[in-house]
Amino acid sequence: MIPSKRSMCGGKIPIVRRLRTSLSRRSKPKNVGKRGSKNGVTFAPVVEGTLDTSTNRFLSLEDGRLYTTLPESQASVSMGREGSGTLTFKFNRIYNFRLNRERGESQWATNSASKVISDYREAGFALLPEERFSETKITSGNLPITFLLPGEGYLQLTELIDGANPLVRLRYKLIQTK
Repeated sequence: MIPSKRSMCGGKIPIVRRLRTSLSRRSKPKNVGKRGSKNGVTFAPVVEGTLDTSTNRFLSLEDGRLYTTLPESQASVSMGREGSGTLTFKFNRIYNFRLNRERGESQWATNSASKVISDYREAGFALLPEERFSETKITSGNLPITFLLPGEGYLQLTELIDGANPLVRLRYKLIQTK
């Protein structure tokens, strides 16, 4: 039986640092299929930043850099504005599931990297390539928004700052092996 998003919880609270990380991303993490890798799996330091709707609006989750155009083969996120003025947050080349507010805050604070991997393995996700691209409408009233990146970690939108070029504050933590 595939566990629901609601059944995923548990773990340790990570230390938050402002740090850019360089990780190799794959559609299936290299440590997901390995047995006994549980002890060597942790979250990389939390990366915090802002995205806006202006020129440098693509954030690579692999190298932590901002780009003016969509990175060719890297998992990235971006912020945009629809014709109606609605702000959107987009995922490019990475699987993601939006969690409800309570579940998202709980999993962000408590799930360990090992738990994320074991849940991914137990669920037996059958993810299609086109599911690596998604879009979510954002308003200050629906924040924080937490996304599970299956087998990869979490990304959380924490604050929306209105202005001519609105900003969204975000943070993410990705799995790394020791």
